[in-house]
Amino acid sequence: HRDLHSFPTRRSSDLPNTKLYAYTLEGKIVKKISSDSQGTANVSLPSGVYIIKVQEQQFKISIK
Repeated sequence: HRDLHSFPTRRSSDLPNTKLYAYTLEGKIVKKISSDSQGTANVSLPSGVYIIKVQEQQFKISIK
């Protein structure tokens, strides 16, 4: 597993304690994550490509 270190969920002050979701490209949910009080989250996922959803925003990430 590789770590995706502390990526922001927009501006930290906008989204404290927000739920984030990691999906495979096929749409299967692999992680449910909560951001901390500063709006950041640390995620550990296996190598691959994922869609991260934060409220109405989506981000495509690749972990090698």
